[in-house]
Amino acid sequence: MSSNLESAKAAIEAEIAHAKQGLSHFNARIEALEKTIAHLVTVDGGVLDTKPFTAAPVAKSKGQAVAKPVTSTKAEKAAKPAKAEKSATKAKPAKPAKRGNQLPFTGGDYWVDLLDVEPKSASEILDAAIGKLGFKPTKEHKQKLAGRMSFALNDLVKVGKIKDSGAGRARRFFKG
Repeated sequence: MSSNLESAKAAIEAEIAHAKQGLSHFNARIEALEKTIAHLVTVDGGVLDTKPFTAAPVAKSKGQAVAKPVTSTKAEKAAKPAKAEKSATKAKPAKPAKRGNQLPFTGGDYWVDLLDVEPKSASEILDAAIGKLGFKPTKEHKQKLAGRMSFALNDLVKVGKIKDSGAGRARRFFKG
């Protein structure tokens, strides 16, 4: 594969990783908003409209879901919810998300520190990164880490912080 094709492939892989990160961010945001609605319903004593949220149909592209914007009717836009009366007991503030099972920051020398003068394949580097996590990662964690790694290794080779040899599955990375 020529250098231009490898660069294009690396750029596309980085874009895919970035899109997956965005998708997981918005999925987490949807969950948080749904929990907030459920909390408001319990605080208000079940008076709020509790019809479940339904999204517009989802378009699929290569196995990835892409949400379409949800439109509301004019009646829904015109109807303003009444202010909820303050209750005698204050609602507990939401607890911050536990950071125990989240991926670490992988910038700086994270990937360089996983390498030495002995050449390693990308899968060996990924295994070392997974072993360094301190928790059992989910499939999504592994995919996210692999995307970060792919982009980072190609960038580190490009700027000269690490070296590589071979191509494709035979490609190896090492400190040089």
